[in-house]
Amino acid sequence: DIMAAGGAAVSARMRKAPPPPSAPKRAAAVGPAAAEPADDLDRCIADVFEVEPAGVMTAGEIRPHVKAWFEARGLKLNEGKLWARMGERFKRDANNNRPRYLGLKVRVKGPPRLAVVSAA
Repeated sequence: DIMAAGGAAVSARMRKAPPPPSAPKRAAAVGPAAAEPADDLDRCIADVFEVEPAGVMTAGEIRPHVKAWFEARGLKLNEGKLWARMGERFKRDANNNRPRYLGLKVRVKGPPRLAVVSAA
């Protein structure tokens, strides 16, 4: 009789247990994510800056480059959105209320650097 009572208690606990988590659907994981369209800030950051792991730039160094890019195209710069976007793209260091951004440098425009190859 004790065995029957013990089995009943285990059965009751099993009925109350939540179902096991289901596996994620394959179709949702494989499908491409919808990309957000690039806006002027994205284009500016891509045109003016490039990733440099050892690079460090202060806000004062970044502002003139971005401002010149916007003025050359006749667009209006929203600095609030600029600094938010820079914080998303690069690591922001508060630096005692003198913010700087790590991991970027100004993109150098100019002729491509070609390697000299000698034919032997």
